Amino acid sequence: MGQTTSSAHSPSAPPLLSSTQRAIFNTRDAEVPSSEQDLTLHLLDECLASILHKLSTADRHRCSLVCKRWHFVESTSRDRLALHAEAAIEPHLSLILSRYTFVTYLSLRCSRKEVSIDSRALVLIGKHCTNLSRLKLKCCKAISDDGLAAFAEVRGHSLKKFSCGSCGFSSKGLNPLLENCPKLEDLSVKRLRRSSDEPQPILPGASRLRRLCLKEVTCTDVFGTLISGSKQLRTLVLARNPDMWDSFFTLICENLSELVELHIDFLKISGVALTAIANCSKLEVLHVSKVWECSNTGIAAIANGCRGLKKLYIDDRSIHPVGDEGLLVLGNYCTKLQELVLIGVSVTKSSLDVIASNCTVLERMALCSTEAVGDTELSCIAERCISLKKLCIKNCPISDVGIEGLVKGCPSLTKVKVKRCKDVTMVSALLFHLSRPSVTASLDIPVEVRHEDEDLSDSPGHDPLNTRNRVFLGKSRLLLAAGNLLRRFPKPS
Repeated sequence: MGQTTSSAHSPSAPPLLSSTQRAIFNTRDAEVPSSEQDLTLHLLDECLASILHKLSTADRHRCSLVCKRWHFVESTSRDRLALHAEAAIEPHLSLILSRYTFVTYLSLRCSRKEVSIDSRALVLIGKHCTNLSRLKLKCCKAISDDGLAAFAEVRGHSLKKFSCGSCGFSSKGLNPLLENCPKLEDLSVKRLRRSSDEPQPILPGASRLRRLCLKEVTCTDVFGTLISGSKQLRTLVLARNPDMWDSFFTLICENLSELVELHIDFLKISGVALTAIANCSKLEVLHVSKVWECSNTGIAAIANGCRGLKKLYIDDRSIHPVGDEGLLVLGNYCTKLQELVLIGVSVTKSSLDVIASNCTVLERMALCSTEAVGDTELSCIAERCISLKKLCIKNCPISDVGIEGLVKGCPSLTKVKVKRCKDVTMVSALLFHLSRPSVTASLDIPVEVRHEDEDLSDSPGHDPLNTRNRVFLGKSRLLLAAGNLLRRFPKPS
């Protein structure tokens, strides 16, 4: 049985101790000499609860054993609780929940090899946790569709967020949940294995969904009605779901007029689905990672239809990656872009020039795992991206020339990260540290140490410790330490 660290107590909650109760504690300590008095008795309960919120779970447990008052304050000030939802906890469940009466967030997790709590225990939780607004279930395989429906009838009127993963119920149990939860705004369903057993279309019901997450769900067609009927949906996350999704996006995207954020990971989609996403005109955040096909036509359609796009993440590992054709359209239409992450995308100077010229509020950029980004592209970023604050370059063929150009450009830069770029040496790294001391730089410099052949180990004058290379490394580390020291003591202006 484990509990999580609680957040700040709700201001609408009743006082922890009444004035009469606090007076009783003070009276008991009145006859004790002043040098031995417990000064914490003069501390307000709200202040004591605020201190307990800063402690870890183990420390909170220890503090609850100090005295009855601390035990009472610790119990009534906790609003987050996490339990190991094994069947062995059921006899003690009523006692545990009666102690933590103000819990608003409850997490129930069970090991895959253990038997979880059943439907009766879930209904009991609904009756005791009167302030429950967020519930998370993981590997609770003993909970059935009827048990979930019974819980929704008891506690559904206050539930705002529901998350389940690897549970025993199917899509049949989600309909009563959505019907009896009028305040439900966030729904996450992960690894719902039984959704293919007698699948039923899931209806929006009385819920007001604003966020929906579906991961590793089979028979995803049953969620089509839910997505299309959720008119207030603002965030949609779809990841690792089988089957082809082109026709699915064609049907649902016309009804998602309020969608602001969309995450697509490991889905079988093509340019048809990306073109359908362009109908979501209010889209501001788009995350596309490792999909079946990410074409220039689809990216161009999204850029034309979603002109208010602010964050774009593309991880393209397909045979024909996205190139300048789609990025040029992106730079011409998405002028409000603030964050751009391109992984495996063939971006060159021509498209970067357009993006840097039109996207004047671009603050964060990451270019990774592409052979198209070199010193020319990095110099273009340094010259044109005036508002850029954070830059990340990983696994790209840049050299010291590009780093030297970055030293003179990007006046607003506050953080730069260069990883797995083999042609970047210690010289440019030290130059950047000394020239831009106000920038937090993380430059991963590969150092190659040469080793002599074993046949020459016995030759006259051979140094078995490879002294020359060791001296070079020692000097390099010394210079790096000197650069870090100079950053702490900048020159007075």
